[in-house]
Amino acid sequence: VDRWPRPAPVDVESARGGGKRQSHQAEVLCVAARGDLCAVGGRDSLIHVLDWRQKSVAYSLRGHSGAVTGLAFGDEDLFSTGDDGTMKHWRDRAHLETLFGHESSVRSLDLLDDRPLTGGADATVRSWKIRDETHLVYRARRGASVDACFLLSRDVFASASDDGLLALWSA
Repeated sequence: VDRWPRPAPVDVESARGGGKRQSHQAEVLCVAARGDLCAVGGRDSLIHVLDWRQKSVAYSLRGHSGAVTGLAFGDEDLFSTGDDGTMKHWRDRAHLETLFGHESSVRSLDLLDDRPLTGGADATVRSWKIRDETHLVYRARRGASVDACFLLSRDVFASASDDGLLALWSA
């Protein structure tokens, strides 16, 4: 399979400082899959949703102002996170809402029962309640970027930070 089945319509700065290049050549940072669809995000700030059976881009989403760092499919929705400090909520190829909370780059995303969990460079893990438009904040060690998070159940999750700490949390 090609890096991208077809080029995206914009140029981006090279991740390694080598000038401009097509966005389909930018570094891929995250992947999520559901059924026949595979969503891919990267440094070019675009989300490409691929139909892996057809080996083609079904559609592309534009909305983040920085790199796309996390993707997760829900039952009907797609969630994305980015270096712009936001989480975006998508449905049927359309942007539904932008969720703010992290003070810097969002580094990780997981989803269970349409309840997102995010970890950020701001040393926090956030458990989002989309319907209530609220989120709970869990603080990691000061100065530690939470680079991975995983929901074990609705009330228990794990996080890992760049200082080597693996934490188990309970709501």
